[in-house]
Amino acid sequence: MTKVQLRLAATLVVIAGLATLVVATATAGPSKKSASVQVCVLLPDTKSSVRWVQFDAPDFAKALKAAGVTYSITNALNDPQKQKAQAQACLAAGAKVVVETALDNGSAASIEKLFTDAGGKAIDYDRQVTGGTASVYVTFDGKAVGKAQAAGIVAKLKGKSKPVVAELWGGQTDQNAFWFKSGNDASSTRCSVAGS
Repeated sequence: MTKVQLRLAATLVVIAGLATLVVATATAGPSKKSASVQVCVLLPDTKSSVRWVQFDAPDFAKALKAAGVTYSITNALNDPQKQKAQAQACLAAGAKVVVETALDNGSAASIEKLFTDAGGKAIDYDRQVTGGTASVYVTFDGKAVGKAQAAGIVAKLKGKSKPVVAELWGGQTDQNAFWFKSGNDASSTRCSVAGS
């Protein structure tokens, strides 16, 4: 298992723990029926990265199973309306917690509001929902990723005369892009590219 996979697994264990705590709190009172789904994990797509299918989904399943909660893990296939329908199905099945990787800010905020208005909790996973109602935002260290990206580029450019580097910083609505850039800008190796 790589260092990144270990960190992802550790992050998912933390999320499972948070979800278990929220479920326990939300279901502490007398209840007539138990939920068939307690935690709803909404993943974004299968094309932007293999991680959603190959790592996140199975790691979430393992962590939530170990936490002893019932769960649903779905993938919206890059369709915001499908993701909202998946969230509504989870609510109908009794889910009290949504762990959401947003496709876009508007639809993601409305999904979070569905859960919080129903007395549940929302957790932003990997992509922060600006103006949403999530209680927790769980992500990686984007600045460290930016530093690692800069170091990797510099390593590949060593010995090249007059390298040309194009800086593409991603979408204005993607918080991760800002973190990657801040890490790249803070990298001491970045100066050696500019000076080459």
